[in-house]
Amino acid sequence: MKKHSQIKNEVTLVLIKDVKTRDCDVLLYSEILKKYGKLYISAGDLMHQVKNGELPSYDRVSRVRRQVQVENPSLRGAEWSKRHHERQTKVRQDLGYAS
Repeated sequence: MKKHSQIKNEVTLVLIKDVKTRDCDVLLYSEILKKYGKLYISAGDLMHQVKNGELPSYDRVSRVRRQVQVENPSLRGAEWSKRHHERQTKVRQDLGYAS
């Protein structure tokens, strides 16, 4: 199984290269699979290789993406800003601070 730092570097490079992957874990995971040359494999083979540690799991890639985006706000997608603003506005309204 690859080390956390190796997967983190791969995820970071994909997030830098392809802006669309910043908001979509499915696209991000497909780009990671491309790096391994495993984009076109059966579901059974995918599960087997994830189980055996030959490929990172979808969840692991997703967790690493979130970690990278916390550490590098410039790698956050447009959807993050939208969600953050909506939540922030709602909380302010609930607390009576927003006009």
